[in-house]
Amino acid sequence: MTEIKEIKEVNAESVDKNELQEIYKILGQRIRELRKERKLTLEDLAFGLGMDYSFLAKAETGKAVPSINALYRISKGLNVDFFQLFVKSANCGKGSDCDKDDKCCKSEKCDKSEKKEKCSKKKQK
Repeated sequence: MTEIKEIKEVNAESVDKNELQEIYKILGQRIRELRKERKLTLEDLAFGLGMDYSFLAKAETGKAVPSINALYRISKGLNVDFFQLFVKSANCGKGSDCDKDDKCCKSEKCDKSEKKEKCSKKKQK
């Protein structure tokens, strides 16, 4: 006989809004990372997708939540599989990306030698 597992009820009141906001922010950072890897400006991507520039800018900062349809279009515009919007880059943890908090895997590439050096030293420890 198959055991029936209890499913936790989730409703609007039980969702952690801070956790959701963090998910939106991470998703936006990933979109920005992919866009920059392809050397596309926000304007270029928005125009190519037929999307509003300001919406795409807000999506990249986690201040707007793209629909599944919009995410699908973004993935096609960036020439990646849909699921790749939700996974970290292949360079994660290799010291190639740094932010002001010295965390790797952020959307902005290290462009200052001091940040690169700091990240490299951290990885050697």
